[in-house]
Amino acid sequence: MLFPFRPEKDALKTFKMRLQSLFRFDEIRVMQIMENIQYGLIYSFLGFAFGTLIDSLFPDFDEKAPVENTVIQVVLQAISVIIAVFYIQKIAKLVPFMFVLNWDLNGDGHVNTYKPYRALEYNGNIAIGLVLLASQFNFIKKIDLISREFYSRYMNLDKRIESII
Repeated sequence: MLFPFRPEKDALKTFKMRLQSLFRFDEIRVMQIMENIQYGLIYSFLGFAFGTLIDSLFPDFDEKAPVENTVIQVVLQAISVIIAVFYIQKIAKLVPFMFVLNWDLNGDGHVNTYKPYRALEYNGNIAIGLVLLASQFNFIKKIDLISREFYSRYMNLDKRIESII
């Protein structure tokens, strides 16, 4: 035995099936994409609203504040973000799916039945995470300060956001 592992027995069959699915274009595929877009936009809007609200509830960034205080603020703000993500998902799910198609898109003679509300959650979580965090300037600056302090104390390096961007 040359290698201690091998592909599972139906790997080629599964690959072919997934490859066909990748290039499938029908009513269901279009509605899946539309559902992801709809909820991604809702998640982004709510993420921005919650993010700016959370950022305004916490003290502004202060470069001269003790790092310990900044760490406590970041932990509390992170907990607020986690709670916000939970409620953003709940609020977004109140909105009905708006793009049910009722026509034969691919010309196969019938309209496929789409079951909405099965969009993959991780798509929405990505939108929530990006917008929710990006809209919190003070939070990002505080994390940068903590990171700079860590790099300076323990790695003897000077790293900062301004040098990366």
